[in-house]
Amino acid sequence: MIDGKYTIKVDTPLGKRPGTVILKTQGNVFYADINAPVVGKQKTEGTVMGNSFATEGTFKLKLLGKVTYKLYGEVDGDNLHILIDSDKGQIKLDGVRA
Repeated sequence: MIDGKYTIKVDTPLGKRPGTVILKTQGNVFYADINAPVVGKQKTEGTVMGNSFATEGTFKLKLLGKVTYKLYGEVDGDNLHILIDSDKGQIKLDGVRA
């Protein structure tokens, strides 16, 4: 089960910065509320398969403009791993269930 609130750390030029991810599932759809350095506050939804999930889309960032991305994630026990592969580079979000 991937549902829950996760405390994450994101590598930034200023060191590791904290953030949160809230995941909810309904059937084979997941909903994510992300509040993290670099990506800001984002809401997304996609497909969940067991403990893995994925989606793609676009969002806007103040300094970078429009960002096109593919997001891949996995929950392993209480550990969360998300990779955002975007046209502006890769962002890794790692965390634990709060």
